[in-house]
Amino acid sequence: VLYQGALHDISERKRAEDAARAAGRYARSLLEASLDPLVTISPVGTITDVNEATELVTGVARDGLIGTDFADYFTDPDMARAGYRQVLAEGLVRDYPLTIRHRDGHTTDVLYNATVYRDEAGAVQGVFAAARDVTERKHAEEEIGRLNVDLERRGEAGTSR
Repeated sequence: VLYQGALHDISERKRAEDAARAAGRYARSLLEASLDPLVTISPVGTITDVNEATELVTGVARDGLIGTDFADYFTDPDMARAGYRQVLAEGLVRDYPLTIRHRDGHTTDVLYNATVYRDEAGAVQGVFAAARDVTERKHAEEEIGRLNVDLERRGEAGTSR
């Protein structure tokens, strides 16, 4: 009977471990399915996880990103630090503008949306952030602004005749 009980305990543990592995693979697949850069940040600003989109936008491999300062990958590190501190203080931030610097020097304008994540007891474990690339939108807005200025100049030139 002792042997049978030990076998039962081992089977239960194996099922639980298999379920945990499956849940981990599922969570990773969700992170990787996002086209937006996703990152988790510790309460002190250290990157704890990223998805492939983050690797692409920074030009740095996942292993090179994890353990580094989140703010190091932005054109304005102080603003990036202020952003994750705001999330920790307020619980979330929406459409926080930042510019990511790729290691080759080119930049990507993003809007960050972030929230804290907690453990089972409700204690804050860190920040989960998603960056939406708004580079094209920003260029389009700038072009619209230039066209409006041009139209105003034409209108002023037409009325001064």
